[in-house]
Amino acid sequence: MNRDNNLSYCEVIEATNPCVTADTWVMTELGARQVRELIGKPFAALIDGKSYPTESQGFFFTGTKPVLSLQTAEGHSLRLTADHPVLRVSKMTRHIRETEWVKAGELKPNDQIVLHDHRARQGWSGVHSEDEGYLIGLLIGDGTLKNDKAVLSVWDVAALKIANGAD
Repeated sequence: MNRDNNLSYCEVIEATNPCVTADTWVMTELGARQVRELIGKPFAALIDGKSYPTESQGFFFTGTKPVLSLQTAEGHSLRLTADHPVLRVSKMTRHIRETEWVKAGELKPNDQIVLHDHRARQGWSGVHSEDEGYLIGLLIGDGTLKNDKAVLSVWDVAALKIANGAD
């Protein structure tokens, strides 16, 4: 069953190439890409910060089916078919988190799902630095753009030093 699964080396699922829409974003070694860009092309997917190359020609077209919209309380969303596997939290305490794979159509309101955790991913081969990315995030999130200047409101002392050019 998992012979043609692009991610068979790190997960077991009930069907291959579970259905997501072509506009679904996938984190790859080269950054975020939409499924439509990965159809018929091998790529390395990032799963919890680790790189896994596809064993076949990437995503492939499997047909047309009705899709559901999965949206988290934090605003993340995904359009997928009812049979697409989703990792749901089945039990959570302060010491453990148990999970199970369920079909998207079996999810209920307020179910907790597990998203990939890429925080441990080290390295960035892009043009700009992490500090510059942080500043852009501050500007977009809490800043103001005027005709003649950009205004950043920073309350964190360390962030204030970075914003003022300190190392």
